[in-house]
This record gives sequence, structure tokens and C-alpha cells, in this order.
Amino acid sequence: MKRVLILSYHALPLDVISSYRANAYLNHLHKYGYRPTLITHDWDNPDSNEIKEEDFDFGTVIRIPIGYHMTPSWKMGIEKTPFLNKIGIFLRWLQGHLDNSPEMIGNYRSYKMFCNQHLNEVSYHLILGIFSPHHHLRLCYELHMKTGVPYMLDFRDLWDNRIIHLNYTPNFTQKIQDHITRYFWKRWLSKAISFSVTSKQWADKINEFSTVTGYVILNGFDGEKGQNQNKSQGQTSENSSEFIVVYAGSLYQNQKLDIFLEGCRQFVHEFSPSAFKVKFIGADREGSDQHDYSGYLNRPKEKIRSFLTSIHCDVTKRVPKSEMLKLMEQAQIALFPSLPDSPGTYLGKIYDYLWSERNILVVPEDHLVGDIVRETQTGVVCNTAVEVANYLKESYDNWMSDGYLKYEGNEELIYKYSRQEQVKKLASIMDNYLVPE
Repeated sequence: MKRVLILSYHALPLDVISSYRANAYLNHLHKYGYRPTLITHDWDNPDSNEIKEEDFDFGTVIRIPIGYHMTPSWKMGIEKTPFLNKIGIFLRWLQGHLDNSPEMIGNYRSYKMFCNQHLNEVSYHLILGIFSPHHHLRLCYELHMKTGVPYMLDFRDLWDNRIIHLNYTPNFTQKIQDHITRYFWKRWLSKAISFSVTSKQWADKINEFSTVTGYVILNGFDGEKGQNQNKSQGQTSENSSEFIVVYAGSLYQNQKLDIFLEGCRQFVHEFSPSAFKVKFIGADREGSDQHDYSGYLNRPKEKIRSFLTSIHCDVTKRVPKSEMLKLMEQAQIALFPSLPDSPGTYLGKIYDYLWSERNILVVPEDHLVGDIVRETQTGVVCNTAVEVANYLKESYDNWMSDGYLKYEGNEELIYKYSRQEQVKKLASIMDNYLVPE
């Protein structure tokens, strides 16, 4: 069995989407001839300075110190002086420290120190570095140059998802940062056997400055084939006393939320549904930058309340993923406001929606999530507020009449988007480049 070393800053029990991507590689690669070792941190005890090794039938997890303390305190102090901080950021960029903060430089040093020693003791067929942070890309390159071990780079995002936006107009500082990042990404990719990323459009963007072949590896959902069998029996939430439209997670500025909100407002105003509610679970998140294309929606609760009152709408703070999935089971429709002006950009929640067996409402067409929904027969796409209002009216009437909303998702087609299938694809790519044992 081939051995693969995976570098991932994020890993369970840290409850973020990037942790689940690393966890999928850890859990499933052994099924396709690879024994994974994941290098990450002890997120139950992030201040720990110990190295902990956890062995499982499917692989190994090694939790190393985060290493923030490895940056001298005097450098930390410089960060408190605005002028010196700006100079420090620029100098760190020029040195390839694209994660910028002294703490993350310490994290890079912690990884580098451990991996250099580990690779002297244990042999691997491949190193897989997951972005972000940037220094996983750098470290894969450096470890390859030192040891000759082949490596792949795995991108969950671009360095700044604004760069893919159709109306991206960077300021002077952003232009410098983009130029420096492209330079180092090209360098760190130059010796990679290949790279993976979450959409074709993003792969094409990377191939604007790198000739390395890229492959699309989606995030996917965590369920396995057959687990949902007979769960819905062609219907959703039979015993629910409320017709619920649910949105799970944070809201982002480039999502076309207004189309849905206006359509929903029209539906509520015209038909006064007595048992109807929209639930934005985890959308109550403040402190975003209203000028950041890739940032969170500014004052999301205020925006939503300008269309819908609390009678027909709840806006809650973030909840753990396990709780969010339970709340989704109570819903009839899962809402997905798309990002059509950012090609190849979509939110990973679409895979949770597919697994939940809820009817998915995409607003508006983006020729990405819309294509997935049509292929899997799991929902509809509405492009205007009137279409949204009509769809809500039809769905609500069917629910009132039958006591449930019919669900026609195709399980075989849905399963293509599971994490296990995506890991199978990744393993096949690895096989194409590595010499058979």
C-alpha cells in the first residue's frame, strides 16, 4: 500500500468545511490503495506543545504544536505599530510568507521542523498539501527539493476569491499582492505532479500562470451510498406543522439574495400563508467588509428584515454542523442563492443540501450549481422574483394539500457528489503519476 503524507492546518474536531475535506482523504484513501498520514494540530487543546500520534485502521493522525510562539515576541510587538506593520507585511510577501502574520510564520516553522525530521524517519510515495494556508504549498515544494518525494497541491480556494469576479478591479495594494502571489504559486506548483481544485473555472485561472495539469476534486457530502435509503420515500417532512425554507451558513455579498427576498416578500404579501417560515441558520454574522467581493454580507439581518418580518423569517447565529443538518430535516426547501458573477464559485453547502434530500431552490442560474440540481433532479432554478413567488406558492399549496412536498432526487446521480467518490477520483489521479509498487 502506498503511503501519502497530508498537510492540513484544518482538521476535525475543528468544525469548518476545510476540516471535512482533509477528513475525507484520511477516511477513504485506504480503500484505493493509499495509507494516509495527516499532519495537523490538536484542536481540542490548541495551546499544546506536545506531539500526539493517533493510529487507526485507515490511517494515522499526527498532531503537532501550532507553533505561534516560534515567532519572537519582539516581532509580535512590531505588529502593533501601524507603519512598521505595513513594512513588515510587504517584506514578508517578498520572502514568500504569504500568510503574513508572525503567528502563521511560526506555524510554518513548526510544520517544517517536524516534517524534515519525520521524512528522515518514514518514507512516503507522495506528499499532498492542502491550501490554505499558503505555507503548505511552499513546504511541499521545499520538502520535494530536499527529499525528492513527489507532491500534489490541493486548493479549496484561490488566494483571494475576488480575482475570479467579473468586475474585479483591484487597488494598487491588491495588484501588488496578486502579482507576488502568482509568482510564488507558480514557483511552488512548478515541481508538482498535478494539482486539484474545486471547479474547472478555478483550475483555468491557475493555469493562466502555471502549466501543471489541474483536476477538479469537489468537496462533496459525507454520507455513504444507501444510508439515505427509504429516508424520505419521495417526500419531505411529512409531520411538519410549518412549511420551512432553510438557508444554512453565512451569507456573502455576491450572492443574488435580493431576488429570493423580493419573491418571498411578494408571496407573503399576496397570499398571507399561515404556516410559512424562512430560516437563515448561521446568517447573523456582523463585522464584514462591505467592499470585499469575497467577504460576508454586510449587516445581513438588517437586509433580510427589510423584506421579511420575524413572523415569516428567523435569522440565527452559527450552529454546529450536526445541529444544522437536524434543522434541515424539518424543512421542505433548501435555499441556494448563487454567485453567477463569480464563475466557478459556489458554497460547499450545496453538498449538504444534496445529502439532506430537500428540494433545492437555486436563485438565479449560475451554470454550475444549477447544472448539478438539474442533473440530480433535486430542485429548480428561478431567475426572477416572480418565478420565486410562483414556485413558493405552488410548493406551499402542494404541502397544504398533501401534508408533504414531493421529492424526486435521483440517488445514483446524487452519490456522484459524495466525498468518497471524490477521494476515489483523487486516488485515480495519483495512480496515473506514481510508479506502481
